Amino acid sequence: MRILSSMILIVGGAAAAAGCSNKCGGEASCVSPGFYAYTPAGLPSPLVDVTADSPCVAKLFPGDGGPAGLTVTDDTATQGAVCILHGRLADGQLVTATVTFGRPTGSCCVSFTPSGGEFTLSDAGIGGG
Repeated sequence: MRILSSMILIVGGAAAAAGCSNKCGGEASCVSPGFYAYTPAGLPSPLVDVTADSPCVAKLFPGDGGPAGLTVTDDTATQGAVCILHGRLADGQLVTATVTFGRPTGSCCVSFTPSGGEFTLSDAGIGGG
């Protein structure tokens, strides 16, 4: 009986140790719960600058001879979180986009499925120009 109890304890401990941190490779390998990397398309001129309303962060990365890539992160994202992006094109036009984080995915490193991100020309009359 004592041996059986010890075996159950050992097996139970091994099962607990094989939890989420091992599936995801530790917390350091989990990206932000709100993360979206994409290349904006259909713009009349290249995107040269981008910002995002807090708490979101947007970063522009040069494309290897092609259009620039973009990452959008929201470290506090939950289902339904929205990131508002503001961009400037090479020809000086201003553009905006909205990224929405939807259903959760993953069991350890939970993230939210992104959608949107299509830039449209901003109305220059809004905000006092």
